[in-house]
Amino acid sequence: MPTWTGTLDNSGSPVIKISIYGVLDTMAQEFDAIVDTGFTGFLSMPMVDAFPLGLVLAGTTTTVLADGSLSNKLVALGTAAVGSEQQRGSILLNMGSGPSDILIGMEFLRVFQKTLIVTRGGVALIDNAEIAEAIQRATPNPTPPTNAPSSAPPPSA
Repeated sequence: MPTWTGTLDNSGSPVIKISIYGVLDTMAQEFDAIVDTGFTGFLSMPMVDAFPLGLVLAGTTTTVLADGSLSNKLVALGTAAVGSEQQRGSILLNMGSGPSDILIGMEFLRVFQKTLIVTRGGVALIDNAEIAEAIQRATPNPTPPTNAPSSAPPPSA
């Protein structure tokens, strides 16, 4: 799967472009979404942005915010897409008092199997498999010394 690239916003947060839709992909809209590693969910977005997307309302939930306070949220089901990759997930809807940004959470990264890389020049989300292969290639295989004493017990007579 391809690597996704993005930018850093004015506050230094990683941002990528994603499309979101509900029942019909013809209702998809593209958004700049902030990757928030402190958010454990899939996506979070303002309710006003969610209405035109045809998301399916699934219920309510209570979330615990970073300051320890509780916040009630509506939960909708929708699809997020980046390029040719797409996944369905739960989208928290912020009603007035929540963040006005669209947030990508850790569940989004898990479902899409991506690893976030942030540099001064921008952002890359790379397939976990590519990262694992790179680590494996960079890790030397330990080879046992040629004259190492055996740890096996001596043969019995």
